[in-house]
Amino acid sequence: MNTLIETALLDRLRTLDEGHQAEVLDFVEFIATRQAHAQRTLIDPARDFPRFAGTEPITEESVAFQRQIRDTEWR
Repeated sequence: MNTLIETALLDRLRTLDEGHQAEVLDFVEFIATRQAHAQRTLIDPARDFPRFAGTEPITEESVAFQRQIRDTEWR
């Protein structure tokens, strides 16, 4: 972190009462959590399936077999 920014933040933080300091801490934790979640990428099956399935094309027999398994499990 930039030393000037860090110093300015600490100086301003020291002037606040405990309630406002707690609010600042909550906000900083919120930002850190949001940043951590933003770095995760969601898997989109339509886009990412070939990466997990390999380079072989999916055959009609494979699709039919998977549907048969799905239908059997849901009965």
